[in-house]
Amino acid sequence: MGTKTTKKRAKLGRKRINLSDPDTLKKIKHLAGLGLSDSAISKSLGISARTLARRKKDSVIFGDTIKAGKMSAIEKVSNALFDSATGRTGEKPSTAAQIFFLKNRGASDELGAWKDRLEQTTNYSVNLADIIGTRKQALTHSTGTLAPPADDALIINNED
Repeated sequence: MGTKTTKKRAKLGRKRINLSDPDTLKKIKHLAGLGLSDSAISKSLGISARTLARRKKDSVIFGDTIKAGKMSAIEKVSNALFDSATGRTGEKPSTAAQIFFLKNRGASDELGAWKDRLEQTTNYSVNLADIIGTRKQALTHSTGTLAPPADDALIINNED
């Protein structure tokens, strides 16, 4: 009649995550490799974005793991874009992929500086004194009278 059951008290606060654990680092690299942002990675791990930023500053291994995951995602997308642009996969090359590739990768001077629009700069020199002087001369040579209005012109009397 007197069996007593003991309950363990749950710990308060966030779940502790060992961010230097190889399995955790592998998961973080995978999440970063999927193209997730830092805030999405922190939500997936159950930590705040501030904690993630702090851990990146504190641990070189942790920060490098996130960078490596993001670089692998960029590498995969870059390779897929190049394959699509060149038709390396056996499909017809995509013109849109070619244009995108050239706009973003071929803009350096060493690579030919491909751009889809040409920017020109034109400099004009305007001397206001000369313009005013020529207008004054034109006014002194004019007769100073206005041409009479045409017979069928509408005349408005504003004195009403």
